[in-house]
Amino acid sequence: MGSNMRHWTNEENEILKSGYQEIFLNLSLLSSRIKRSKADVCEQAKKFNLTRIGRPRKAFDIKFLLEHYKEYTDQELAEKLGLSIHAVMYQRQKMRLMRDDKFIKKQHSEGVKKAWQNPASKFNGSKFKQFLSNRMMKQQACGKLNKGNKQYKSGKREDLGIYVRSGWEANYARYLNWMKNRGDILAWSYEPDRFEFPVKRGTRSYTPDFKVIEKNGDIDYHEVKGWLTPKGKTRLKRMKKYHPNIKIILITGKEYYAISKWKSLIPGWES
Repeated sequence: MGSNMRHWTNEENEILKSGYQEIFLNLSLLSSRIKRSKADVCEQAKKFNLTRIGRPRKAFDIKFLLEHYKEYTDQELAEKLGLSIHAVMYQRQKMRLMRDDKFIKKQHSEGVKKAWQNPASKFNGSKFKQFLSNRMMKQQACGKLNKGNKQYKSGKREDLGIYVRSGWEANYARYLNWMKNRGDILAWSYEPDRFEFPVKRGTRSYTPDFKVIEKNGDIDYHEVKGWLTPKGKTRLKRMKKYHPNIKIILITGKEYYAISKWKSLIPGWES
């Protein structure tokens, strides 16, 4: 009869219970004392509800022990856990730094809340929001936002002779050139017009990517966006509200990839 089928005696159960009551549970030692496999010991412990999720385990218990058993020295903990003393010292120092960091963040948060609620402070809620909005508008006007961000492949394209903010915009400009040469459109230009919104905070203006003059003389504005950010959605909503006669055509991923099927015919197309 296998060991897993052998009946557990009262003496074995008592040894099992006393072993699981120890903080530093050594499963190998416990199973050798009972003369059963680790699997049998764990299975029997489940029946007595001894396997607690919160019990310290070698891979995770060092934080628990450092927090709840501060009387142990680094050397004692290292010996009981079977770890190097450097590992225990490192974790203890890490926890100390985390506590200090939480304390600093809490102080900073309380200071910001007081300043936010103080009408005389320059960081008062409404004043500070207005300050951030004004600063963002200045940065947008100077072209500082996302300047040189390689993720968007911004920069001047020699074949186009213009500065664009992404590879998608560059390819769409080439597509418009191709459309113009085919006679499908009359002309196009990049970011020529800016539309203002009569609001004090948040998104106060919008500059569409492309101005396109159709064959019949109609003017459309094309916006190239792989996905819409919350700010981008706000711009489009305010365009509908404050400039309802302006037609905005959104070029999302679906439209862009439909256009890209012609890339073999469009000179300079970027992969």
